Amino acid sequence: MIFVKIILLDLFSYANPSHCMIEIHLYGLLREIIPGSSASEDTVLQIESQENEEFHQLVHRLGLDIEDMGDCFINGKLAHKSDSVKTGD
Repeated sequence: MIFVKIILLDLFSYANPSHCMIEIHLYGLLREIIPGSSASEDTVLQIESQENEEFHQLVHRLGLDIEDMGDCFINGKLAHKSDSVKTGD
């Protein structure tokens, strides 16, 4: 079973104040997305957020199949395919 925990963070820069990133904490086999990751360290992937993106779209953008994944969480709540992935959750 593969687990992924999605945590949304606002990361602002002076050059682009509306720039936001999604921070994804990877567990189990999903660590392989990050080259050189280790099970003894927190494996985190940061990608730019996209407006009106749903959870299944984010998973697809990562090159993963949602049907092959175990339980996923967005900010501590069980994620469903159609859940919106947005800043401020």
